[in-house]
Amino acid sequence: MQKVHFLAHLSRTAASRQLTRDVLARTREAKDLSIRVEPWINRAAAFAIANGYVSSSGKQFQLTELGNKAAAVLQKEGVLAVEFDFLQTVGKLATEQVVEHIMKMEDF
Repeated sequence: MQKVHFLAHLSRTAASRQLTRDVLARTREAKDLSIRVEPWINRAAAFAIANGYVSSSGKQFQLTELGNKAAAVLQKEGVLAVEFDFLQTVGKLATEQVVEHIMKMEDF
């Protein structure tokens, strides 16, 4: 869930997306990021699970077949295209271990 909060908060603005890219490229320090834990993430996750878009096993979340279909429709329509591109790039670099270090403002 920590990684979901991390990515959701930092994908919101162009400035935060660029800063995140810089931190993950190690051209900026982790302490330069300001990350919030937002209650709407927990509500959205509960909604997605209740409606069958996401399955959860403790700390892990995964799109279900229905969730993948919905995501494909949204992607095809260009909904949140900038954020999707950001998550495609940054999501691979922001492993749970890296996110843990960044949340603690530690080098990684």
